[in-house]
Amino acid sequence: MEKNNIFKVHGCDSCGQRLCVEKVDIFKHLSKEDLLELLKIIKHKKFKKGETIFDVGEAFDTLYIVNSGRVKIHNYTFSGDDNILYFLEEGDVFGEISLLKSSYFNHRGTAMKNTNLCMIKKEDFDALIQAKPSMSIKIFESAYGRIKGLENHLQILQSNHAINKVAGFILMNYSKDQSSTVAINMTQKEIANYIGMRRETYSRYFNQLISENIIRKSNQSIEIIDMDQLIELSPILLDYS
Repeated sequence: MEKNNIFKVHGCDSCGQRLCVEKVDIFKHLSKEDLLELLKIIKHKKFKKGETIFDVGEAFDTLYIVNSGRVKIHNYTFSGDDNILYFLEEGDVFGEISLLKSSYFNHRGTAMKNTNLCMIKKEDFDALIQAKPSMSIKIFESAYGRIKGLENHLQILQSNHAINKVAGFILMNYSKDQSSTVAINMTQKEIANYIGMRRETYSRYFNQLISENIIRKSNQSIEIIDMDQLIELSPILLDYS
């Protein structure tokens, strides 16, 4: 049976985009037989822009894969400000830890635009990895990346100086396989909320990095000109692993 026909049997083509199992690192090396088993437990759901996907206090027992769209993970402060933890884009995975141990959400998930999600419940996954224990190794590897990102975010938020926060944000989004270019898919207001400052403050110090020839702005990306200086300003370290 051809791969595309296998997916159609289980309704994955209904998402209207590339298949979630082809987008996610923890699934991309699975055999066709493993994919068949995995596809049997994947559920699909569509959310409209602005719709709540999950909320504080709800059971956290599901792995989410963004097949298309964009999801904001956030909380509201006592003063009503939107405290953004991070964004999930197409192909991103959220909830690896929930497959290891169920808990409760202490944050919200909101669709930033019309979004299609593929979901795996913990109880279904538990039954699957009993038969396919090697799949759990990939879950651990993915969870490490998420935890590392949260640690970096916390360090940036705890920094006392705005320019260090801005430098840290750029370095946090730097990937060694992108040469010196950092792709940013967030507005200035979203970035400012993410690193805990006003948009005007973020813009001022971002422009300072440009004037000091540390970075250069190019459309929706940032080119790092002086990596050593950026690292010196950043409250987080460059991950060489």
